[in-house]
Amino acid sequence: MKKLIKNILGISLILMLTSCMKKEFSKPTVDLELLANEVHLNIASAELASATVNIKYGNGDYTVESSDETVATASNVGVVITITAISEGSAVITVKDAHGQTATINVTATVLVPTTPMFTWNGQTIEFDKAGGYGITILPNKIALTDIINDQKQYILSWTGGLSEEDKTDGTLAIISAGSEPEIKELVTVKVLKSEASNHYVVFSDGTSGGSLYFGSE
Repeated sequence: MKKLIKNILGISLILMLTSCMKKEFSKPTVDLELLANEVHLNIASAELASATVNIKYGNGDYTVESSDETVATASNVGVVITITAISEGSAVITVKDAHGQTATINVTATVLVPTTPMFTWNGQTIEFDKAGGYGITILPNKIALTDIINDQKQYILSWTGGLSEEDKTDGTLAIISAGSEPEIKELVTVKVLKSEASNHYVVFSDGTSGGSLYFGSE
């Protein structure tokens, strides 16, 4: 009888250990989180008509779907989602992972030349020349946008060819964040679309992501 009880206890202990091991090594489900949940695209130029959004956390095997492919389409390679504007309007991109969790990106597509100071890069927008925000420094072949108080970041857009309305060469975008190594983007295109009086509109692209800058020189 004692031997039978020992055997039962031994089996119970093995089952408990096995159960604990399974729990210990089972991969937990994490919330699906994106690096951006809103994208503004401008189909005035090819450089501004697409953007990428990265998946920050998730459970793999991602799929993406657009609520209106006549406005914007979406595709992904791994954790990188590419969104392309087709026409003016609004659409919602839904991202789903292997555990069925979802996250969304609100997309607005317009055909617009700005009328207020504005800088965009990869679908994200910052305004400048406002109290407590980014300031602008303008040189003939270089524009710097700097916020040392809140974002602690600086964008430096440079090229060769001045501010006349035409394609430019030797374009780069430097992104400098406090505590990080500078990120240098070699630009494939830099175009000054508008240069009249004190207003200038520049669009640029590194071949994957696009940006724009609208500013007054006075």
